[in-house]
Amino acid sequence: HERLDRVLGLLEEQRLDGPGGLAARAGLWFNPPVAVGHDGSGVRVRLVNERIVEQPFVFAALAERPPPARVLDAGGAESTVALSLASLGYDVTVADPRGYALSHPRLTVAAGALHELGDARFDVVVALSAIEHFGVGHYGDPEGGTRRLDLDAMADFRRWLAPEGLLVLTVPVGPAALDDLQRTYDAAGLEELLDGFTVHRRSLARALDRATWVVEDAAGWDGGAAVMMLTASPDPVA
Repeated sequence: HERLDRVLGLLEEQRLDGPGGLAARAGLWFNPPVAVGHDGSGVRVRLVNERIVEQPFVFAALAERPPPARVLDAGGAESTVALSLASLGYDVTVADPRGYALSHPRLTVAAGALHELGDARFDVVVALSAIEHFGVGHYGDPEGGTRRLDLDAMADFRRWLAPEGLLVLTVPVGPAALDDLQRTYDAAGLEELLDGFTVHRRSLARALDRATWVVEDAAGWDGGAAVMMLTASPDPVA
């Protein structure tokens, strides 16, 4: 019975709630911080993911840039952050090849490649669990081949940010890896990613178990699997 309950639970998750379920196929899955599912024992919490700390980190970072600051949410199709920021009075652009299923008078959707934004200017760029997927091809975006589209995107962010602009970035860190979903950045990879930026604040989020996340001083990072959350500004152009 226990095995059958697990199978039924997984089927229920994929039917509607999971990243491959009906909601996702309709472009209406927003990767909630708390995933709830049903199995033979009832409704329960399946997982608390990194969004539980990433989203508050973004909102706290933007306290330094009050509305109506111009915000780019890069790769934000599966997030409600852009809608929240627009509702708070920010002028928000969501750039994602998949588009964005939510709307607001202060929200603009750029459904295409990031570089197609051209000579746009922003006060804040938010890349929440996004940059690690660029160029991998998992979400229908172009594969980078020999190009590092994550590094290309960071160069675009530097170009688009206004003087004294703010980058809010969250990425997976740990032993360097690349698979068909994402990159994981080690210390050297993170340094390469942030070339041309001055980091203001770093925080490290770790999962203690499937339902518990804690935030620590990033200075104590030992290279293990975690999520790095940081704010940075572009270095002045020489």
